[in-house]
Amino acid sequence: MWTLNTPNKFRLLEVLFIGMYIIPGLCGMVSAQEVEAIQDANTILNTPQDGAYFQHVQIVAPEDTQVAAAAEGKFLEPVVTPQYYALQTGKRYRFRVTNIPLMPGMEVFPTVEIVDRTHPPIGEELRHAVVVEMTADDLYAAIGGKFVTRVIYIEDPNTAFPIASKDQKGQGYFDVAPDADPVLIAKTLGRPIAILRIGGRAPADNDFDMDFLNHCPPFLYYPPAEK
Repeated sequence: MWTLNTPNKFRLLEVLFIGMYIIPGLCGMVSAQEVEAIQDANTILNTPQDGAYFQHVQIVAPEDTQVAAAAEGKFLEPVVTPQYYALQTGKRYRFRVTNIPLMPGMEVFPTVEIVDRTHPPIGEELRHAVVVEMTADDLYAAIGGKFVTRVIYIEDPNTAFPIASKDQKGQGYFDVAPDADPVLIAKTLGRPIAILRIGGRAPADNDFDMDFLNHCPPFLYYPPAEK
């Protein structure tokens, strides 16, 4: 994996599905109000070919940063990142990010949109989860009033740069010009899977209406095992 930097905050990312770790523990589940309660994870994950697919993602942020997903019209209790979720393709999810380093009391409300899926081996979905990383620079930029877009995509093996990434820390990225569309650029380089958007909208006085919460689409949450 490789990195190219330019001085703007619109970011296009690449993701490499290696070196992931499974968090042991039972699978928890949250469903939106408009969706019937689902009894277990297999009901979702073993959907028919033309049904909804739930893509596994790992939400990553700076150390001690906390994230909370929106469910049933409110945010769940915040948990320290990294955290694992299975998010439905074609849906956009709202998260609440707090305990940001050097920014006490500040919070941002990013969205994660799943636009495509991967095809991990059955039973190894968490090991091959798509990494959605929010860096400190991303969070500080959003707090400062900027809008940050990250597009996570799978590289086209026929056009990818032959550069090793085993020694790279964090998720590689490069910036695109402010007037460029990062999603269109990602499509020329590979297959976009997820879009992270930070900044641009915040609720007034914690008024979390369903429009702001994108109507709380269903998802699965994988809590870490208790120590």
